[in-house]
Amino acid sequence: MSEIESGANSVFQRAIRLRREGKLEVAIALFREVIEKNPSFPWTYFLLGELLVKQDRLTEAAIAFKSAIKLNANFNSAHKSLADYCGKKIDVVEREHYDSVLKNNWYHIENLEKIIAKVGERLEGNCFSRGGKLVNKQINIYSLAKVSDKILEIGFNGGHSALIMLLSNPNAKIVAFDICRHKYVVPCFEYLLKNFSSRIELVKGNSVKSLPKYIIKFPNQKFNLLHIDGSHKAIIANTDFENCLKLSFYGSYIIWDDVQVKHLNDLWHKYISEEYVREVQGLLPTNEARHAVGQCLKPS
Repeated sequence: MSEIESGANSVFQRAIRLRREGKLEVAIALFREVIEKNPSFPWTYFLLGELLVKQDRLTEAAIAFKSAIKLNANFNSAHKSLADYCGKKIDVVEREHYDSVLKNNWYHIENLEKIIAKVGERLEGNCFSRGGKLVNKQINIYSLAKVSDKILEIGFNGGHSALIMLLSNPNAKIVAFDICRHKYVVPCFEYLLKNFSSRIELVKGNSVKSLPKYIIKFPNQKFNLLHIDGSHKAIIANTDFENCLKLSFYGSYIIWDDVQVKHLNDLWHKYISEEYVREVQGLLPTNEARHAVGQCLKPS
């Protein structure tokens, strides 16, 4: 416990003792006192979170675990507790709230569409196509990004889902991977880069090759939301999934897109049965261009 200043160490030790004795309220108060005196020690937040879980105060516990992770991004125990106790169910934002955000920022959608029209290439499917039938999908993506600040996306395309995530969370940073087969990809990316304070990065190339290169270049990089919306070929999609595990924490959210495609749906259920992921509860149903959402249980 050398990271605790001497003035807070005795209080910390008392809190530990009272925790063992089952005197939870007093221990919680003492851990909070330690945090006031020494706010830079992640274990205090973690132990506070564990006690709050015992009292079913999950919202407060989530804040404590996230504070521990903010101080130590690779604090695996905090990631696991946050996921197991507080992350199995997502609180979806209200439709009225989402519609308001979208209305105030609709000019971004219009500008992306102008860029695509200027390029003169037909836009591939995206989460704003199909005449508004994908709004549940949009709200799910928005809600997941709201609780995630490190986001990876495979399949940037015209930037529509990336835009939703950037609007959802002002602290979110996105690393997007795209093969850049379409001419509109780069100018759409450059538009978002300019308008969102450089909170987005584009890695060009086939994800089968570019993801492993990224992992080698940034061996300590991890993401708490991974949106896999790339190739529909089973072998490539599976490779993307395996590479994403290497960039995940325990409990990272994974959006697995287009499960209306049978072999992608089969792969998803295989990942569940082999306990690589568990499905997240509370999200809205996606009846067209469906996606599945889970938490990573076996980060590589």
